[in-house]
Amino acid sequence: MIPLAVLEEVIDASGVAARAEAMLPSGARPRHLAVRTLLLGMMLALADGRPAHLTRVHQALAGLPEGEQRRLGVLTDWKDGPHLLTCRQAEYTFGLVARGARQGRAGRAAVAGAAGGLR
Repeated sequence: MIPLAVLEEVIDASGVAARAEAMLPSGARPRHLAVRTLLLGMMLALADGRPAHLTRVHQALAGLPEGEQRRLGVLTDWKDGPHLLTCRQAEYTFGLVARGARQGRAGRAAVAGAAGGLR
């Protein structure tokens, strides 16, 4: 298995997580799962020979040691005690990223089309 630190270095060096995070809407309440952690879960699942389905991503993140779960936001303290990330929370962040990517492509296409009309 690839060490967690190596996967984090790959994600951070790519800058993808930061760019995706910047495209997402910010609301009154912060999301439970950061894009970086979602990508890390995908890479953990793939590195373990599993498909990167959201249930497998959730399993990979939930299988991390408690200290790593807390550092990555997979395990947090709520008023009723510790709360482990749910598959639904992972799905929500994934949906936002996918929607942002689709809108980004549509926006780039519109700009390119408008620029083409100016020639």
